[in-house]
This record gives sequence, structure tokens and C-alpha cells, in this order.
Amino acid sequence: GDVAAHRRWATRAFALTYAAVTLRAWPLVLVPLQTAFGVDEVTAFDRSYLADSFLSWVPNLLVAEAVLRRGRRSVRQGAGRSRASLRMTASASSAAETTLSRSTLSGTSESR
Repeated sequence: GDVAAHRRWATRAFALTYAAVTLRAWPLVLVPLQTAFGVDEVTAFDRSYLADSFLSWVPNLLVAEAVLRRGRRSVRQGAGRSRASLRMTASASSAAETTLSRSTLSGTSESR
């Protein structure tokens, strides 16, 4: 199967499942914020409850997508660096082999 695609969808599913936690966290922020501006607690809770239905899953999904996109970008950059380092290693190894063969040939001819 496509493990990378599964991992991406599992990240999104986790973000949406975690909405149950953020649904309960937003009132802890929104109610005191509104009451600080003079809104009574019942009205503040009612307003918070309306906003919570979106605030519980939309930010989670946006963060998950941002993490996935950042991860994809770093994987692409890492792959580019790996290929470049492989080319450098290959050319260094080729140069070392050339030097080694020259020294071996010169060492062989000197010993005779």
C-alpha cells in the first residue's frame, strides 16, 4: 500500500479526532475573554458554543495541513541534498581510486 498517503490521512484524521479536546478548550478561552469586555457569562457561553463548532476542527485541520506541507517541503529539500552529497561522495571516491591506482602503479614500478 501507499504508506505515505496513509500517514498523511492519519495525520488529518488525528486532527479531526482531536476536535473533541479543542471543543472543550475553546470555552475556557472565549468565555473569560468576553466577560472581560462586560458580556454576562450566560451570553458569553452561548456565543462561545456557537463559535466552538467551527473552532474545534478548522484550526486543527489547518495546522495538520501546514505540518504536512512543511514536512513534504523538507523531504524534497533533503532528497536534493542527499543526491548532491551522493554525487560529491562518488566524485571524491573516484578521485581517491585514481590517486590510489597511480600510487600503486608507481610503487610497483619503483620496487622492481
